[in-house]
Amino acid sequence: MIGLICVAYPSDEDALQADKHTSIRMREWKRTDVIGLSIINHQRHLPPLDRENTMPFRQELLDAATERSLGLMTAWDLYRLVRNVQRHNWRPENVQPLFYKASRIEIIPEHYQFIGVIVKAWSDKFGVIIQEGELAVGEGVAVEFLIEFEEIIAESIQVNDKKVDRAKVGDPAGLLWPANKPKVHEGMRVFKFERQGVGS
Repeated sequence: MIGLICVAYPSDEDALQADKHTSIRMREWKRTDVIGLSIINHQRHLPPLDRENTMPFRQELLDAATERSLGLMTAWDLYRLVRNVQRHNWRPENVQPLFYKASRIEIIPEHYQFIGVIVKAWSDKFGVIIQEGELAVGEGVAVEFLIEFEEIIAESIQVNDKKVDRAKVGDPAGLLWPANKPKVHEGMRVFKFERQGVGS
């Protein structure tokens, strides 16, 4: 069950409205696998990038949504998700599971794996300390910008000024950044991903 509401900041009653309909549908359909999703168009009179997009929901509301297995998204989250799906041809199976998660839903597709944040940025390269997992030459790398993700292939990796085939947790990895891509900045999140093929 999905509900779309236009408000300045979502009240508990507005954000949890979908949960009420979920309960009704579970009784009608005699099923227990129905999950609610509230999509809130918060601060709709402001340009999207001027809105509070980091924490649009109160922590108490997030906790309540977790207890009720209710998903929460903003309309801006949904817009960013659709835009990136269209741009990068993300597969449906890597996006659909997002809509069944509880509490605030991040628009990180299932084939993305967080590896760290940019700690140093230049015009043609950036440095990231690997916080989770590993990154190998030839794997996909995605950097999260305010609206879109930019995807590249890790054609080479340097650790402590030496070329390596793989960087692991704790390594300060240096990656090349194409000149035709937007400029990266310190603090941006970096993900690795499985390459899905052209047109997939």
